[in-house]
Amino acid sequence: MSMPIAPTYVSHICEIDKALQQLTRAPEDTVEALRNPLSGTKAVHHSIRANHSDISATCFERFKSILLRTQATPECRKAIQKLLDQPMQVSNDELRMILQLRDHKQNRKAPKEDSVHVFYVRSWTFMSSKLLRLVKLLRKRGFTSPRLEEWEFQSCIALCGTLTVRYVGMAGGGRTATQRHKRDQNDKSRNTLHGEFMHIVDEECPDPCEFQLHEFPEMGINVIGNDKSGVLQLADDMERLLIQLFGYRSLLNVQIGGRNINYLPQAIDSSIFEGLGSDYFKKLPNKCSLLPDSKWNQTASFFMDIKKHSKSYKNKNIIHKNSFKVMETQARPYEYCGNVILAFLGEEPSDNHLTAGNTFFKGNCGASLLVKSLVNHIANMNEYETSSKSHWDLSKSFTFINSLPLPDYSDLTGGLQGLRNYFISTRPIVVVSLGKRSSFTLESNLKKLYFKKPSQPLGKEGWIKVIIRQYGETWDDSYTHIALRHPGSYLYATRDHDHLRSYYLQFQLVYFIAFTATEVLDELESRSMRLSRRDVCLKILNRVRDFLHNREGVILKSAGSSGEISFLKTYSTLNVPTTDLNCRRIFQDIKKVLKQRIDALNTRMESENSDSTLQVGSNRKRKAKSVEKDKSSPVFGRGTFHNIFSLGRAVGTPNSQERFEHLKALWAKNVPELHIMIPHREEKYPQWNGEFSTLHEGQFYFLKVLSQMSQPLYITTLAKVCNSAIVGRRRFDEISGSTELKCGLWVSRDRIKAYRTENSPFILTNEMQGHPIEVKLEGHSSIKWKTTAGSSITWKSFAQTQSGSNHPPVEFET
Repeated sequence: MSMPIAPTYVSHICEIDKALQQLTRAPEDTVEALRNPLSGTKAVHHSIRANHSDISATCFERFKSILLRTQATPECRKAIQKLLDQPMQVSNDELRMILQLRDHKQNRKAPKEDSVHVFYVRSWTFMSSKLLRLVKLLRKRGFTSPRLEEWEFQSCIALCGTLTVRYVGMAGGGRTATQRHKRDQNDKSRNTLHGEFMHIVDEECPDPCEFQLHEFPEMGINVIGNDKSGVLQLADDMERLLIQLFGYRSLLNVQIGGRNINYLPQAIDSSIFEGLGSDYFKKLPNKCSLLPDSKWNQTASFFMDIKKHSKSYKNKNIIHKNSFKVMETQARPYEYCGNVILAFLGEEPSDNHLTAGNTFFKGNCGASLLVKSLVNHIANMNEYETSSKSHWDLSKSFTFINSLPLPDYSDLTGGLQGLRNYFISTRPIVVVSLGKRSSFTLESNLKKLYFKKPSQPLGKEGWIKVIIRQYGETWDDSYTHIALRHPGSYLYATRDHDHLRSYYLQFQLVYFIAFTATEVLDELESRSMRLSRRDVCLKILNRVRDFLHNREGVILKSAGSSGEISFLKTYSTLNVPTTDLNCRRIFQDIKKVLKQRIDALNTRMESENSDSTLQVGSNRKRKAKSVEKDKSSPVFGRGTFHNIFSLGRAVGTPNSQERFEHLKALWAKNVPELHIMIPHREEKYPQWNGEFSTLHEGQFYFLKVLSQMSQPLYITTLAKVCNSAIVGRRRFDEISGSTELKCGLWVSRDRIKAYRTENSPFILTNEMQGHPIEVKLEGHSSIKWKTTAGSSITWKSFAQTQSGSNHPPVEFET
């Protein structure tokens, strides 16, 4: 039993594969179906797919056979089921029965194997009360990972038992699990949850927990011939399966596994491209041909200049010899009826990628694999087959030119001239820039090259900007520019699903615009019309606008020769199974019981080891006494904002259908705190709906209600909400009528400083809603403020101190 999963997770499982309900002969009882270990392993597969990733059938069958062959005895079957239900409560001794764990110290005695990828698990075992202390300390230091919520929840469930926090990893390149662990101990930044966790456990914990390191010898991936890419995919798939098996929500792993992204779109997102009616990948093979030498020679000489420059610079081969041929090969485009339709401009994924002789589209690095998987998926929907029924080489649809300067290539003048020559000789109609450097180079009309990545943002996340630019002086030197993020930027951190979805839809739009360009060219050819290149680009842009205008799920902003396009979140419109809704209601009842357990744990924690490093009770008492003696301003604990958050938050854009549906569901729940000013009566619904429908996405409904209250009611209502119990959080709030709170909530400066990197609202009321991004403690107290609305108002004395207090007012700046 874990915390309830998000509705997006459940809806995605139901959308991708309804077979989850057919795991047993009783399809309505999916909970009982998961009690079977075989069904449980299938659910692990579904969990991966619900996270927008997929694995090969070969890897899953191997994983399933290893896991299930040990269920011969009742003890093993019980251990497998426990691992599927409560992975944090499974001991390493139980794991040995299931997965044949091998202690890392046994590696010296174990026979040498030829596995190129070894999988391992690190385990830290705590008493539940000690893990809860660790969670509180991590929260105090500014960490807000969902893993902390899961550990906190499991501590409540286990009460007095033991829990194991784990990290599942993969070691390759001849490294062992021990070597990888030592490297992480030395290199992991304390700014990461994993790094700070290890630091606290190793350096600060007065009562060390039990640490163990084990390998999975049977899970190792061996070399299969010379198929390096196949080995990498199998290794990624196995790591994803192990991470899901051990409960991704409870592990220290930030990502769901795998060095590369094997993105699996939702079916409803795939249907968007089909709805656009694009036949780009069907049309291109029939009418495309390699750019002739007469047009290419002017650009080809530029690659020779790069080669000469690199060899003459300090008599060293700065750029590897393999790189020249690759750069030239992937930059030479294919024409459609005598016109280059689409070209991509960006940075190579890495020097090693070029050195190995790989083009951007055909390499093994994460960035190229991500792009290739997206293009492959879009092309497969297009059923791109020639008359001979053989698949066309998709790399021909991905012409790529490196955005100079190359590594150690310092000839800016030559680089700019080379890019101009490329545009002059190829004359692409649509150019897609990947990353900031290439985007701002095109924005400067090829007048500036960037050695370093520009600091200014590329654009708002989720929006794609389409604009007509020029590389020369005449209108015939025009092209359509589409700016995208570099695919390499999606490989790290948490690999946000919404960002990956947006990137996938943006690639759909790129190829739809390219398809529109072919239609316009066909139309002009049939009419024997000759237009300037700028008029052609305008005709393409206008046709795209007309097609997308008022289209469901698409937001379109256009002005003249430019436009911005975004896609709404479509999963919110899916029907979430009623069984999931019932489970979440049941969880709310369980949560009430857990509050009582948390209070008991807090009492025990304050009485045990009061002088230990992890004990924060003395600090809490000291602050409480300061409040009682009127030495400091009243403070709302962080639990305040979790309470306010639970009352509802604006979903979707203002006055959107998504917002109206969310408010309709919220009205049906009849949340008392949201009906203090406007009662819950049918005739009042339009007025109530109007109050919240104009809020910006992410703003809190309760704070809108709060901002309309008089001072006495404001204090009383706020105190009532903030004083409600929160699982695992003790507070020292003391609110009285003498406290003057105009438009804000008091937050201690130390606490704000601790959470300064957290992207969550701390002080949100009235028209000012956002999050603090910097705190200065020198001189007067000030907080730099960033609003979701993008306003530029400076708020002076946003919250006043208590009467008689010597604390300065809090000042908010945008």
